[in-house]
Amino acid sequence: MINSSDSFETDLTGFVRREIERRASLFPAPFVISTVGSGGKTSTQEYLYRSRLLPCHILTTTTAMLAPDFPISLSCPTTSGVWFSAEVQKFPHKYKGISKEAFDEEIRKRRLHGPANCLFLCEADGAKMKSLKAYADYEPVIPETTDLVLILFGLKGLGLPLTEENVHRSEVFSQWTGLELNETIGFEHLCRTLDSGAFLKDIPPTARVAAVFNQANVMPGDTDWANLADRAMRQPGLDAVFFTSMEKGSDGSIDTFSHKTHFGLVRCESKAARFSAIVMAAGLSERMGENKLLLPLGDKTVLARTLHQVAQSGVNDILVVTGFEREKVETVCLEAALYFPSDVSLRLVYNPDYADGQGSSVARASRELPAQSPAAFYVPGDQPFVSPILMRQMMETHRDGRISQAVHQRKSGSPVLFDRQFFPELSELKGDMGGRQVIKRYPEAVMPVNFDLALSFLDLDDPSDYAKACKAINLG
Repeated sequence: MINSSDSFETDLTGFVRREIERRASLFPAPFVISTVGSGGKTSTQEYLYRSRLLPCHILTTTTAMLAPDFPISLSCPTTSGVWFSAEVQKFPHKYKGISKEAFDEEIRKRRLHGPANCLFLCEADGAKMKSLKAYADYEPVIPETTDLVLILFGLKGLGLPLTEENVHRSEVFSQWTGLELNETIGFEHLCRTLDSGAFLKDIPPTARVAAVFNQANVMPGDTDWANLADRAMRQPGLDAVFFTSMEKGSDGSIDTFSHKTHFGLVRCESKAARFSAIVMAAGLSERMGENKLLLPLGDKTVLARTLHQVAQSGVNDILVVTGFEREKVETVCLEAALYFPSDVSLRLVYNPDYADGQGSSVARASRELPAQSPAAFYVPGDQPFVSPILMRQMMETHRDGRISQAVHQRKSGSPVLFDRQFFPELSELKGDMGGRQVIKRYPEAVMPVNFDLALSFLDLDDPSDYAKACKAINLG
């Protein structure tokens, strides 16, 4: 059972608003909600669309859907509306959605160039209008840029026999739950689809996840919602559970204005992947002639600006490895951390062997990485324009066993994101090459991430580089 100090109660709208506010503490970007499952995806999206949580709302799908009663566009709207790719022939009012690739491209373009203050709602699978479902092999089609995934279940399916009439892909549902065909569906079986991890398939590592048990108005009045929520939350990958409902209007259609949360439970601490970043700040700055990390750059020092950029990316743990002029560098770090987002922590790691080269600093910091970290960035402290947008994209596309390397105009650069399986080797490095030693050993594991913002790759090796950085700040 979840301890009361580990969770709090709220409604679905409050949870979504809180997530939007949390995301807004990072770099400007649209907020993306993807819905999967059955029993109310479209109506829940329409409710959130009407809730006006942000100035602009765009509803779309990566599959196909019936057109809602909102303005429709076959290109991404510049204001609120619905985004489809084409009308489905022979099926009036049904439209094809857009590809996941086109969706992610649009979101990443808006992150760089705007407009960003927009809520995107994406339906990422189909359910044939049934209350319950299981995935096909090709489902779900969740965009990588998703911030929040809502997994929908229709509670009208409870008490019914497991048949194709009641459950979309009933045989797969049977495999997920252990329930035989024609046996009665209970709430426990819905929870088993979560326990198995089946409904967590293809969710981006950066996304929060909530289960929404819709059609709760069919449940008995004395239902113990807290107990049901506690059962569902045994799946550690869930951040929240909600029981919701909407009434039908006089014309038989769902009245999204009647949306109600009967009960909602949210973990105080998200179970989403906690990425780490190691910022290298131990070097001697020999080519610069003085400690380049402490040089002024606008209203911050070089290092403080680098830390600000890294903290805006969405990483949770920042480790700064210090060495040369330790006390001064640590003071800068502690002052910079005062302005980090609330869920970003700072740790200082001293490398007494900093003069031996970057490898010793990489090794020293790697030994301090949190056990729960799925991957860690390695960022030079003298890269003050490193893009949090780039780092977010690298986290979104992270895969187990991979090394993600930033690339600009076919030239590899920093940052590099190493999967946790490489932490032991990184912890043993020596010499002056740092993480490049591991990259050279495993070329097949390297996944390039292309990024067009040249300034992100500027590192300050000598006075001419510093002059370029000062010019960029003045022009900015």
